[in-house]
Amino acid sequence: MRVAELRSLLKSIAETVSAGGGRQAANDLLRMCESLDRFESLSVSQFADFLAKADHYLKHGKFRLPGQRAKKPSALDGDRVKLAAQSILSLYERSIGDDVQYETIDIEVRKLDLLSKGEVCEVAREIGILRRLPSKAAALDEIRQMIEQRKESFQRTAF
Repeated sequence: MRVAELRSLLKSIAETVSAGGGRQAANDLLRMCESLDRFESLSVSQFADFLAKADHYLKHGKFRLPGQRAKKPSALDGDRVKLAAQSILSLYERSIGDDVQYETIDIEVRKLDLLSKGEVCEVAREIGILRRLPSKAAALDEIRQMIEQRKESFQRTAF
C-alpha cells in the first residue's frame, strides 16, 4: 500500500466524520492528508520508517541509519576494571625508575586489549583521564602516553 492510498482513505474518513458533525476532527484529518502529499510515492512501510527516524531525531538530536537499533549499554565488569586500573596506576608509579623501559610500558598497556572498549574507557577514567575517548585504541594510546609522559618528565628533571 502506498501513502497516496492511505491519504485517500483518510479523506474518505474525514468526509464521513464531517457529515456526522465532527468538523474539528475532519479538519485535522484533512490537514493530515495535505501533509501526506509529499510522501505519496512511498510505501506505508517506508513512511513508517521515516516517522521512526524523525522521532529518533527529535528525541536524540541525531539521525539513525536504516536498520540501526539503539545500542544496549555494555555490561562492565567492575572487578576487572578495578584490577586493571590498579595495575596501570602501579606501572605509572614505577615508570620513573630505570627498571621500567618503554617496551615494558607498551606490554603492560597492551594487556588491556583483553578488556572491552567500555572497560578500557572506564580504566582510563579511573586513572584520571576524563576526556571523551572515541575508541578502544584511543583510550589505550591515551593511557600509554600518560605513563610515557611521566617517565619523560622525570628523566628531564633528573639531570
